[in-house]
Amino acid sequence: MVIVVETAFVTVVLTSPLGLSSRSLTTFYLIVLTELMAVSLLPPRSVFLVALCNAVFTWAAISFLHHTADFQLVTPSAYYSALASPIVLQVIVAVVTFLWAQGAQQAIERAERVAALERALAERDRAEAEQKVQWEDGIQQILQTHIQVANGNLEARAPLARDNVLWQVAYALNNLLARLQRTEQVEGEMQRVRMEIVRVIHFVQNAKARRSLLQLPRSGTILDPLAQELTGTYIDQG
Repeated sequence: MVIVVETAFVTVVLTSPLGLSSRSLTTFYLIVLTELMAVSLLPPRSVFLVALCNAVFTWAAISFLHHTADFQLVTPSAYYSALASPIVLQVIVAVVTFLWAQGAQQAIERAERVAALERALAERDRAEAEQKVQWEDGIQQILQTHIQVANGNLEARAPLARDNVLWQVAYALNNLLARLQRTEQVEGEMQRVRMEIVRVIHFVQNAKARRSLLQLPRSGTILDPLAQELTGTYIDQG
């Protein structure tokens, strides 16, 4: 687009049938539109290249093209005056638009950094909120597990997932409860064995007193093999 517009201005100047006139200076002023397009559509630094091209074209056109009668630059001062006005305008427009574009770009970058910071803060707040919920939920589940254990339910466990911040605490607690449960089962088994020993002694004493065969019923403990071996035997009182 910049090249097309630039080419259009150059064509208007070069194809003028009578040559350069005082009205042709308007074209050299309007050619700054290409600089506005360049700074808007291209990288900001490109405006200086377009301005240089415009200045060179302006100088070449005023210096070498045919001039009409109303645009005779007979003195050096008139020549430099006609040449300086459009070129100075082109340079001023290039500098001002470049500074404007740079300022706008910096403002956009600052806005993007602020937006990124806000997103990071929002993400952090969301993560902290989720972590707080996990803490509260995990503490409540661990507390409920403790209450159930205190009420005698050693099968209770803290059902926390691995992504919970208190998962390691719950895992250690569940291991401890599993060991306590196994310990209680062993103690219960030992208590049954002790009771079975007392019962076996009682059966043995009765069999000795009556001189009868020893009959020991199964108890479902580790003493059953011994009871099976002793069943049907006589116990000598001696």
